Amino acid sequence: MGMSYEEAFAARLRAVAPEALPSRLHLLPEDVGRSALREILETGCLSQNTANIELARRAIAQVDPDWLAAQLPLTAPFCLFQDPDWQEWEFRRLTEMLRGPCAAVQFPKAFAWLAEYAGTLRSREVDEAIRDLLGE
Repeated sequence: MGMSYEEAFAARLRAVAPEALPSRLHLLPEDVGRSALREILETGCLSQNTANIELARRAIAQVDPDWLAAQLPLTAPFCLFQDPDWQEWEFRRLTEMLRGPCAAVQFPKAFAWLAEYAGTLRSREVDEAIRDLLGE
């Protein structure tokens, strides 16, 4: 019998570092913390499985907001938004993680960066998603 989604996600974080708990990422060496953040972002934004998306949302809610705002620009562009066909999906999933109606915690500084960065993608679909989110 295989691992549950939760067990597999926890194992992937432990593979980065045994102490890579979302609430402690800001205490880890920056490269280790960013590797764990990358795992969270990929799980929440590249996955199409609802269980994985929810696990990543719960994990991101535990991350220190100031650390996340500082590290997101150094992490997200290297693991998300690589394939133009998926940019809108990834943008919407990350938005939901940072400030969506299901977000347990709001991350205004990290979201401000995301909105600005998304505008540089030059994607009509992402631009429409930004307008949707801003209520325009």
